[in-house]
Amino acid sequence: MKRGMKVNRLVIAALAMALGGCLAEHDATATLPDGARVTLGLRPLVGWHSDWSRHLAVSLQGERVSMELLADTGWWRGSNLYLDAAGVLILDEGQAGCVAIGLAPLALLADGAARCGAQEGGPDAVAGFARSRLRPGLYFVGRFEEVPGGDPAIRFVAAGEAAEVALPEAL
Repeated sequence: MKRGMKVNRLVIAALAMALGGCLAEHDATATLPDGARVTLGLRPLVGWHSDWSRHLAVSLQGERVSMELLADTGWWRGSNLYLDAAGVLILDEGQAGCVAIGLAPLALLADGAARCGAQEGGPDAVAGFARSRLRPGLYFVGRFEEVPGGDPAIRFVAAGEAAEVALPEAL
């Protein structure tokens, strides 16, 4: 009996270690020229496939705002990060719509959808970021994307490293 209990404990310990690794949180961070840091985090939901609980955090000069994003149950195809001419960050979630974060003062804003649909106007570049080819009233900073099977499972790809990717339209 004692031998069987030892084996059971070893099996339980091995499963706990394996699941602990699978349930680890993964983060990717974009740092803007003004020092603002935008972090998108993924935490696995139960299962062996790419379903994620997701959260967004923005920090600047010792202040921080954060929010839970819509959980990904297979629909998420990445999130594009933009600035508008007023210096507001916009996270385009594709089907889940847009989130707006003011930087002066640092705050979550309620008008993400309106800002995501901003029309053309303003300078050709803001803070070193070129005008978006998909959202002409915004300036493309980069993209958060899943790295299937990667560790970490998410990365930020800056605008200068890859082209802007079209996301599915908001539902």
